[in-house]
Amino acid sequence: MDKFFEFLLNIDRKIIFILIALSTSVPLFFTVKQDIKPDNAAIKFYNTIQELKAKTDRGEDAVVLISAEYGPGTIPELSPMAKAAFKQLLDINAKIIIMGLSPMGPPLMTTEFNKLIKLPEYSNKKYGVDYVNLGYTAGMAIVIKGMVKSIKSKYPIDINGTSLDDIPLMKNVKNFDDIDVVIDLSSMGGASLPWIQFAKKTTDDKMKILSGCTAVIAPESYPYLNSGQLQGLLGGLKGAADYEKLIKTPDNGTKYIFAQSVAHIVIMLFILIGNIAFFVTRKKRVV
Repeated sequence: MDKFFEFLLNIDRKIIFILIALSTSVPLFFTVKQDIKPDNAAIKFYNTIQELKAKTDRGEDAVVLISAEYGPGTIPELSPMAKAAFKQLLDINAKIIIMGLSPMGPPLMTTEFNKLIKLPEYSNKKYGVDYVNLGYTAGMAIVIKGMVKSIKSKYPIDINGTSLDDIPLMKNVKNFDDIDVVIDLSSMGGASLPWIQFAKKTTDDKMKILSGCTAVIAPESYPYLNSGQLQGLLGGLKGAADYEKLIKTPDNGTKYIFAQSVAHIVIMLFILIGNIAFFVTRKKRVV
């Protein structure tokens, strides 16, 4: 028995790396029914958007601006959120403004949007009328502060080079006073803090702010959610999977959270086995 535990303690780390790689990748090829229970932060995120349906049902425009500040390294966490948000917005007939404050954000988010807009159920949606893509502008907080007074001052043209004056959707959207909800998807430190600090002129502004961020920076955002400065929050893969559960459309977020869960179980087993082996063989080492 001692030899067996000594063997476990001396396993080549390459084997461990291979097992972790397999535990992460193999589950992606399987569809497993999971009992996902959305947390309160995700429910608030979903409800804030769904409340806009009452407005669109009356024939009024519900305008939602969705901004992306993430890159290729955080696609698994944030792109599923983007796709789910786009689906919910399209389903309630909201008007969508796409933009980003990081160079890679808008292209990555637009990729998710294009997957949906090509579906038959959204064939009636028209660019410039139901949605518009403003692309990327440098400046972060400076851009947000400028958009408080005038969106056109920071985004005079859309991603195709068309003046905002010639885009029907933007004719009645001059600044943040004309936007119902801002959704910020970010992998940057501080997450949606610039939007919280600068997007609202006063705390009484009706515009609501929702945040989707990577798991590692989600704890920074909970104080703003608890204080009411954020109206909803999606944190990491768990947040993405929660959101997909709420819109009743399991997708990559649900798939990825299963793979992550399997990998976590394997890691915990290695820790448990390693500790058992260490204590069983300790007396022999001391002697």
